[in-house]
Amino acid sequence: IELGPRLVAFLTQKFQDDPNLSVMNAAFEDAPLPTPVWDLVCSATAYHWIPTAQRMTRPHALLRSGGVLAIIDTIQVQDDDADHGYFERSQPVYARYWSNQTTFQPSPLPDEVEPPILAEVRASGLFDDVQLWRYRWDQHYDADAYMALVRSYSNTYELPPHTREQFLADLRAFVDAEDGARVVRPLVITLVAGRRR
Repeated sequence: IELGPRLVAFLTQKFQDDPNLSVMNAAFEDAPLPTPVWDLVCSATAYHWIPTAQRMTRPHALLRSGGVLAIIDTIQVQDDDADHGYFERSQPVYARYWSNQTTFQPSPLPDEVEPPILAEVRASGLFDDVQLWRYRWDQHYDADAYMALVRSYSNTYELPPHTREQFLADLRAFVDAEDGARVVRPLVITLVAGRRR
């Protein structure tokens, strides 16, 4: 299930020879799917876009008894050895463009990170054996790759075009002054999974 028509076209073309995969252009909460027949509902770094009222009820309706809801998230964590304090030190650049970012909020520690969806799945009462797995996966960027990443963020995109380009230029200057003009994002990939009651 893919909301973006261009991604639907890309996936359809890429996997055209795979008879086991079909791609549907729809919102997950509206997709016309048979119920309850599915073994797995899986989302990778997108489930926060599903309306709150349907995050648990929709997969519960789709899954057969014992079927699994699996939600993958990417969460930045606190690790000064990995990022050398880059994110705290770069905060003044962000504060010039977003008034709500005047104080630095440290990320959670790698062994303590819990995605918000974990509590939601547990509290729903619709899934048993809810578990959390954590996988460390740091990402390394040169200045060009990091600017492309930051440009892709929705809050960057929402800036007026001239302001966006000025922010990116300021951030680029900050990154260029870093040792090796590189940024390391310390990340933990979380997997929350539970079986349909």
